Amino acid sequence: MAFIGAGLPIPSRPQRAPAAVRCGTAPPSTPTPSPPPPATFPRRVLLATVAALAASAATAVALPGPASADRTGKYSTKLTAARRYKPRISAAVASLSALGPILGSSGSSSSSDDAAWRDAVRTYVAGADSGLSAAKLFGSTYFAEGNRISATEKALAEEVREVEAAVARLGTAATSGSRSDAVAAWRAAARAFNAYLTAAKLDETPQIELGEE
Repeated sequence: MAFIGAGLPIPSRPQRAPAAVRCGTAPPSTPTPSPPPPATFPRRVLLATVAALAASAATAVALPGPASADRTGKYSTKLTAARRYKPRISAAVASLSALGPILGSSGSSSSSDDAAWRDAVRTYVAGADSGLSAAKLFGSTYFAEGNRISATEKALAEEVREVEAAVARLGTAATSGSRSDAVAAWRAAARAFNAYLTAAKLDETPQIELGEE
């Protein structure tokens, strides 16, 4: 018995393509470039750099800010300069004032008196620089507008130079043993310091009593 449609062709079912054919061939992967190795320095260069930085830091810690009175007012005002330098100026004036009675306290020419005043003068001269430096720095705060040297600043600088010259003569007199030269140098230094105090308006610092010549 024949079946109906037995002679008809049976359509073939389409076959699935392999995955590689269906999806296409994947492109080959590109390898990720490795990062460049970190820069290296010779050990001696590294050590030298570290040492330089350490020295720079130590210097910054060891050294304070500018020691001089700032002329622009950026770091130090006249009030700050006064607080910083006036005590040193007053101490210098007091030391010079105390030297006067030692030089003129006795007319004796004994060797003991001679040694006493010469030692006192040497001691004063050795420590005079601190007060004179303070006087210079304080005087530099009297600048004129536009950072120009004012008449007051110029006068103060001149008085300080007079004191310095007289102090140098004091040292010479102590070396030579001439008390008269020492007295003359002391009086010159005292007059110049008194003039400085007046020009700088440091009225609270007592001026040096010169007495009679």
